Amino acid sequence: MTSEIVSSLKLYSGIIVFVNDVESCFATCLTFTMGVSAMILCFQGVMIVARIDELDFFMRFATNFLAQAVRLFYNCYTGQLLMNSSEVVSNYMLVILVTILKLNYFSVEIRFDKTINKGWF
Repeated sequence: MTSEIVSSLKLYSGIIVFVNDVESCFATCLTFTMGVSAMILCFQGVMIVARIDELDFFMRFATNFLAQAVRLFYNCYTGQLLMNSSEVVSNYMLVILVTILKLNYFSVEIRFDKTINKGWF
């Protein structure tokens, strides 16, 4: 069981490193895309209000506005799901750490003592 916990913690830390690498690769591009999308949304909002009388312009800009808003939502939604999952795993790791710290080291079996002394974290 201890080897499973140790391998799970190593896998989790590897996933965190991978996600940080991916985030650093796409951060600038995503920031630029968000800025351009915000400017497009503002322009389309002005055009919708300015030409609300003309149905063809209104429908064109309203559908484009809706598509941009949905695209921005899904860009943010996947990141939020990743953050929520990471928070759940972090809470489990905190529980494991607190359990280890409350453990009476002098009464532990020898095989567990060696694992604790190696250092899990």
